[in-house]
Amino acid sequence: MKNKLKNQRRWIKSVIDKYEAIEKLQPQLFRATVDEWPEWVCKLWHVLFRISHPGLNMKCVKNWTTKDLGRFLGRQSALEGVVWNEVPLSSRVTQEKEQWIALQAAKLNSNPKLARAFKKYAQKMRKWRPLFKKFIDETLVSARKLPYSESSAFLEAFGKAVVIKPDDLASEDKVGVGERIAWVMFLYWQQIAKFSSVGELHRFLSLAAKPMGIVISLKRIEKLCWRIGLKFRKPGRPKKGKIQTSLLAAS
Repeated sequence: MKNKLKNQRRWIKSVIDKYEAIEKLQPQLFRATVDEWPEWVCKLWHVLFRISHPGLNMKCVKNWTTKDLGRFLGRQSALEGVVWNEVPLSSRVTQEKEQWIALQAAKLNSNPKLARAFKKYAQKMRKWRPLFKKFIDETLVSARKLPYSESSAFLEAFGKAVVIKPDDLASEDKVGVGERIAWVMFLYWQQIAKFSSVGELHRFLSLAAKPMGIVISLKRIEKLCWRIGLKFRKPGRPKKGKIQTSLLAAS
């Protein structure tokens, strides 16, 4: 029994190591590397992860079973398919997506530098994608060679997680307002880091949500900032003898 568990752990670790190696090769656009994230961004990432991967404990990855790993990789594969428009979505989800794209396009048209960055990012992602798909394919083949109980647990979890139904990404269904707020904050955390108050963040998020008809209250943003430890320094001159290097501090 101990040898069986040991072999399972060894296989899971080898797959996770390969995944992390592939992830490091993924092009970056809006975010720096994980090591450069402020603490509040790390907490925000965990908020998003619990939403997109329900039931997974990211704080205890070393204790994952083959079922946990299957659930994780299945969802990662599904979301990758959504990004590349391979997952059929309902008309209302498609409409929301088009509205969001139109908003981003307007921003790009007013910022040539950002537009060039997006173009290069898209080109790099097209080159990176085959690496990810190859990794998923090789992992599925590898899982078939495990003992039946472990193999079936992984494949069943992967199969369930890879399924995204047409309305799963609708604003008021499985991905709600709070999740969309967190996602926008994660994408634009470097810009948000320059804000001077929660009120400024609220105005920014309200503008981002406007095309979808979502109303965001200031109190909701205040609660999220408290939850992830995001604090803003009031504008003004730094105290004597101190150099102001950041506009925020994470608790």
